[in-house]
Amino acid sequence: MEDLKNKWIWLDLIYYKDEHQEINKLNLLHPEDVKVFQLNQPFSFCKCIKVENDYLTIRNKTHSIRIMKEAIKKIMPTPKFIWNDKVCQITKPEIEAVIDDFYWNHKDEKYFYQISVGGKRKSNRYDENDLKLVSSSAKSPDFEEH
Repeated sequence: MEDLKNKWIWLDLIYYKDEHQEINKLNLLHPEDVKVFQLNQPFSFCKCIKVENDYLTIRNKTHSIRIMKEAIKKIMPTPKFIWNDKVCQITKPEIEAVIDDFYWNHKDEKYFYQISVGGKRKSNRYDENDLKLVSSSAKSPDFEEH
């Protein structure tokens, strides 16, 4: 399992309930983290930041939880940018922006990024080739294990 540290993962559907069906795989979470998971969904795309005993500690934009390896649906490519990275658009290098969010597009098989400029989220989605890194948040305490 140590080979999963620092990998980006796509989680399987852990919990879902509507009038027609229920999916409940909460047993794949550390018992102390079930409530964090339930209060902070979606928790589908994350980075594995620690491996300890039978659990992987994973982190999304705002929270970390511990999961069992069986909760992983797919190992994802490493994104070029992550949350809070400072970037600029290639076509507008004078305007600094922040990566607000990003997601994997399954059809195109690549990441798309949402940026904020001056605290306001832009409505466009950006390809990694549209953006240039100004400074990285990868070593930021906000993205390390908590």
